[in-house]
Amino acid sequence: MLKNILVNFAGKGVSVLLSLICIPLYIHFLGIEGYGEIGIFYTFMSVINMFSLGLAPIITREMARNRESFELLGMVEITYLVLGCGIILCAGEKFTWIMALIIALQMLYCVYDAALMGMQRQVQANVWNVVFAVIRAFGAFSPTLNIFFLWLAIVTLLQAVVFRCFLYRNFPKWNFPLLKQYKNMLLESSGNSILGQILTQIDKIVLIRMVSLEAFGYYCVASSICNSISHVVFPVIQSFYPTFSEYFALNRNVDAAYKFGMKILCFLVVPIGTVLCFFSKQILLLWTQNSVIAEHTYKIVILLSIAKTLEGMVQLPWSLTFAFGWRKGVLYQQFISLLIMVPSMIWAIIHFGSLGACVVLIVINLGYLLIGVPMIHKRVLYARE
Repeated sequence: MLKNILVNFAGKGVSVLLSLICIPLYIHFLGIEGYGEIGIFYTFMSVINMFSLGLAPIITREMARNRESFELLGMVEITYLVLGCGIILCAGEKFTWIMALIIALQMLYCVYDAALMGMQRQVQANVWNVVFAVIRAFGAFSPTLNIFFLWLAIVTLLQAVVFRCFLYRNFPKWNFPLLKQYKNMLLESSGNSILGQILTQIDKIVLIRMVSLEAFGYYCVASSICNSISHVVFPVIQSFYPTFSEYFALNRNVDAAYKFGMKILCFLVVPIGTVLCFFSKQILLLWTQNSVIAEHTYKIVILLSIAKTLEGMVQLPWSLTFAFGWRKGVLYQQFISLLIMVPSMIWAIIHFGSLGACVVLIVINLGYLLIGVPMIHKRVLYARE
């Protein structure tokens, strides 16, 4: 367990470090508005991922429970191929076509990566992730957006091909009736995926329509640095989610592993969030070497760091719920949050701009932590005692 955590942190850490190094280069070569357009693309990618049916977590869970589930993997692969082709065919202009290709390839890569994580082959997966993160970083020197997206498409294609070859040499068998066995799980996973992506990106989706591209660019800069909290959370989830799934399958007590994971999460997330909150302006000046960006962004970083810290604390309970198979619990929480968040976000942005969006995120994530997590504990942990 500890080995997987360290490996996942090393792999993710290199990727995050390269990303943070590249962002000032994007701004230097493409300007703050150009970086805003990159932010729009990644928001668009997240929105499209709503239609990925949430199959990657199912693959991780089933591979952890049975590492010979290649028929299911094959069905997920063909499903994503069809979805990817549909996304590409719906694209219009050449620029949009390249974006659609990147999204389709990214979906396939995520499936292969999820399978390797479930099979506990996390060392190999992270080695390749670091290799491609280094290669992808060269796109920061692109003089135009067209070249940047073309480079990203090439690297994503190579990454998907290498991961597939690494996962298996032969094509898996396709067994369409197999999906019927996972019908309820697919429906619940799809609902969680759609709502999760909307909730994760709703601030950016609303801001795109309500603020200038320059203001959105500043928000994207703040979001990028605060996402370092999410990047710390992700390796922990990668390490514990397969373990939770395996423990539940074997009817083993998961409490000790869960408490250990929460201690690690608190130890990592709270200090990072605290530093970002109290030293946001200094960090931005050191990072971007641009006083204008720091002045326009540091207040957003303060509030977003609080929101991301709270969000990070609920991710492990949610992964415990998915491993247990009680996806409806998270689904209900997300649905209620969406009903509250959309009108609140619009009102807050009208009156307070980007800062208002951050305050809404804080309130929603505080609700998850104080109301949602105790419900999960009662349903998943205490009910098994």
